[in-house]
Amino acid sequence: MSDFIIQLGSGIGAERVAQLLRDRPGMADAPVHTYCFPWGSVVLQEPRGRGYVPLHEDAELFCCVGRPRFVGVTHEDRGPDGFNRIFAERWRRGDRKALSDALTGMFVLARCHDSGVEVLTDQMGFRPVYVASNLTRELSAVGSHIDTVADAASNATDFDLASLGELLVYQHITFPYTTRKNVRELDPASLHSFRTEHTGFHKNTVTFWVPREPAVFAPKHELVEQLEDALRFAGHDISRGAETVAVMLSGGRDSRAVLAVLPRDRCVAAVTFFTRENREFRVARIVAEKHGVVHYGAQRHPEFYAKLVDRGIRLLGSELRADAHGYAIVDNALDKRVDLIVGGFLSDTLLKDHFMSRQQKKILRRKGWGERLKDRLIALRLHPPRRARAGKPHEFFLRMRLCPDIRDDVADRRSVRLGQVAARRPETANEWCYFWPASRQHDMSFALGNSRLFCADELFMHRRIVDLAASLPNTLRYAGQVANAAFARVYGSLGSIVDANTGAPAAAALPLKGLAAKRRRRQCSTTTHATTGEDPWNDVDHSWVDFESLQRYSAAWNSYRRRLLAAGRSILEEVLLPDPAIYFESYVARDGVTFNRLAVQLGAYTLAFRRRACAGSVYAP
Repeated sequence: MSDFIIQLGSGIGAERVAQLLRDRPGMADAPVHTYCFPWGSVVLQEPRGRGYVPLHEDAELFCCVGRPRFVGVTHEDRGPDGFNRIFAERWRRGDRKALSDALTGMFVLARCHDSGVEVLTDQMGFRPVYVASNLTRELSAVGSHIDTVADAASNATDFDLASLGELLVYQHITFPYTTRKNVRELDPASLHSFRTEHTGFHKNTVTFWVPREPAVFAPKHELVEQLEDALRFAGHDISRGAETVAVMLSGGRDSRAVLAVLPRDRCVAAVTFFTRENREFRVARIVAEKHGVVHYGAQRHPEFYAKLVDRGIRLLGSELRADAHGYAIVDNALDKRVDLIVGGFLSDTLLKDHFMSRQQKKILRRKGWGERLKDRLIALRLHPPRRARAGKPHEFFLRMRLCPDIRDDVADRRSVRLGQVAARRPETANEWCYFWPASRQHDMSFALGNSRLFCADELFMHRRIVDLAASLPNTLRYAGQVANAAFARVYGSLGSIVDANTGAPAAAALPLKGLAAKRRRRQCSTTTHATTGEDPWNDVDHSWVDFESLQRYSAAWNSYRRRLLAAGRSILEEVLLPDPAIYFESYVARDGVTFNRLAVQLGAYTLAFRRRACAGSVYAP
């Protein structure tokens, strides 16, 4: 995916920007191009994949980052700059909405000329782009990497304290705010024009698409058919132009659907992340063998996830958790074996109930007569109430960790954003606030990291699937009713292989999956994993890691804590009521896994930038 930075004025110099982009781990091999205009400069680190070389002719620059596609078009056969040539041709036709509607994927497009810049963002804001003002409130930089944009506007250490608080509590920042005070994210599916005038730069925005709820929802069987068609079309469309494709394959359902819909003549391999072979890895291997593709293991160092704090922050910036797990693919050189690696990210977000509230799920969940009777007896106080299930701390309790003024600022901005989303999606506003724009989805670091490090794409980011997701009612998003029914229709023989998460066949009916999942949970609760070394956090049956164990016992993680304690004062002292040193000294169980992780990450992040500002160096560790 790589990145671009447009400086509106002299800024910090094109060479320094180019150095900032090159010096990120894993990015030194991506070519960097620099272009000068009367109003400033453009520095672009070339995207991965074929056909994305910038087009500079007739005093106009057409360029992009990400992996944009024109639906139904193979731009790779148009040469090294094939995509940007088609972009230029369609731009000159004049219909900007038609141009936007024809595009799919995760991207930012830009046209630069002597009078200014136009920036086109993708349908859901999968790929964020930021605009920064300098200390005198003048527009000074536009770009796709938050830290470099802030640097170009002299805002590198001007942190937004409310945003840091939001990251700790909610794992994402309310749109359009960012970690810097004078940096904002641009609207998705929009054309943003920056024009030079005698008073400076002026910005204008035209939006082409919003995910409005339909007045009338289609019946389930029609939505299942539409999703099946969209999946099959997307599989062919995103792999167009690639001769060899691999799938990021887990032992679950979503990635299996991706494998099933990719063309057999292009899909040659599957990649599974692992540290030690476990149940999920074994199921993924069976699926790959059944489908007739090579199975590669992206093996990780035992301290892989701890060390991502350094690598992930430098690659992605500060907006999300530093979970750039695609480094495992680069570390094993698996990106060199195929033209394209496709994932199944955002399936749970767009098509299922991942962000649905517990209360809403409780309303939609079917209950047997026994459970209904028990609820009635509890209401009449004839039966003791249910015991609360142990789980992650509720957001209410985490909000209490914030300073009162920070807490109020966070509440105000979230209330305003909820009203804005509710105007488009009155029934599902609470959910869509978490992933519209999709750059705000708290796991987006996975996809954003992958697409920077190698040629990657995500099936569920295809325009046809997004359009359908916007038309799903809550009743059918709950438990993935439409998604799972459509997946079962595309699996073929892969549906008979068990889902590693439930123990039932992947194509099994929902009640059977539920029973199998309960049985799996009971087995896990009565079985203790044997520690097979000095890294017990890797004793898991899935593709990730036990983050609580990692934070308790990892030597690499504890090294961050020692560094933060030695540094003394932290910016988090202005955000949190408790002394942030308690999170640097040890794991604080009451506040949960993610709060502890982000406290250390944000402490390390802000410390690095303050040191860099003092030393004048680039990305001080």
